[in-house]
Amino acid sequence: MNICILLLDCLRADHLSCYGYPKPTSPNIDAVAREGLLFEDAVSQSNWTYPSVYSMMTGRYPSSLAVSWWDQRVNENVPLLPEILSANGYRTGLITSFKGLLNPRCFCSHFQENEQLKIKDDLPGAVRKWTRKHDNSFLFLHIGEFVHEPFFAERKYIEMFLENGVNAEKASASKAVDALTSRTIASKDMRKVMSRINMKMTRLSGPEIAYLKAAYDAGIYCADRIVNEIYSVIRGSNKEYCFILLADHGQALMEHGVFGHGLTLYEELIHVPLIMDLSGRLKGKVSTPVQLMDLFPTILELLGIEHDNIIDGHSLMPLIHDRPFPERGTVAEGYPYLCVRKGGHKLITKYSRLKNYTEIYNPVAKSWKRKLLTRALHYLPDKVFSLGNDREERKNLAMREGALYRSLLDEINEIAKRFTLQCRPAHEVGIDEEILRQLKDLGYI
Repeated sequence: MNICILLLDCLRADHLSCYGYPKPTSPNIDAVAREGLLFEDAVSQSNWTYPSVYSMMTGRYPSSLAVSWWDQRVNENVPLLPEILSANGYRTGLITSFKGLLNPRCFCSHFQENEQLKIKDDLPGAVRKWTRKHDNSFLFLHIGEFVHEPFFAERKYIEMFLENGVNAEKASASKAVDALTSRTIASKDMRKVMSRINMKMTRLSGPEIAYLKAAYDAGIYCADRIVNEIYSVIRGSNKEYCFILLADHGQALMEHGVFGHGLTLYEELIHVPLIMDLSGRLKGKVSTPVQLMDLFPTILELLGIEHDNIIDGHSLMPLIHDRPFPERGTVAEGYPYLCVRKGGHKLITKYSRLKNYTEIYNPVAKSWKRKLLTRALHYLPDKVFSLGNDREERKNLAMREGALYRSLLDEINEIAKRFTLQCRPAHEVGIDEEILRQLKDLGYI
């Protein structure tokens, strides 16, 4: 069997037509969903790329991996999915445009083959070559263009999704919007632009926010076309396949006063698409909440590979075959915050409120400024939301629903016991100047 995970960076579930979005952003992704299984309530374990993909590939909570930056590699005693598959006769490969994932001493070192390719470099051709060459393989294909800022879809596509009455020329003329929607960003300090927005030093007008949302939707529309080409290659290979389309996290578009990702744990950051096609054998929708780290045990069970790894995820095969599945809280992390969703409710709290806080890996321990910020944030109230009645997360129920708040806090404390199961320490192995330049261009530094 050839397994292909296609990851679209920053792709929100609620901006896809197959997840109920009213604008036609994703006709081809919608077609994939009709041919396979759509998981309606999938949660990423982190609000930014690196801990998310490592969690996905290990089946572990990010805290237990102690990975917090692009220059780190998980402890060698933690086996990744591609390493287990390789040991069982599968050929493993990574294709991405992100240099950060191609640090030869970090994430890509877990794969047998890796290559840097952008959308313009004929990704479908690379996938076709891969599938023809291998009968049993695992391909992790990461697309970081269009949907990840800067959004650089052509103006004609942006105008397709722009609200009536918004002047595109005027809305896109500001320095901030230009920096976030430009193909040529080397001269624009995007990190500074986003920081000014998120610190309320730059105020985006209503038309400017509308333009950024339209640019994001246009990016989805452009990426959607390449999804169709890649999916067609996989389906047309005449080989048994498992095609999985997902995102590592979402993207905040000022719903809660924040632009970008990595800062909050609201639904726009953690509710991600998850669509799976098993050679066209199963179709439908799965409403049970699932987590991206569930893919690790799912793929191993699908292939009949046994393992004795410490994992936190659960195989989705019982859900796929309509068998009993454990009721559990779904968790996302984004230091200094973490959240748990269970029974239609969601708690956003801080690590500092956990009973075992001092035992949990702290990525800001070396920074006195961030330590002070973490201490200050501890005293801000936690947030509890009813996702069924308040999907936009506007009404904090923590004070009014004390019993509910305490039960969710107990839930996350119980789950957090697994954060300290020893898969640590991670190793800092360095990062070169070329990777640093791309991280700066993408707003990470």
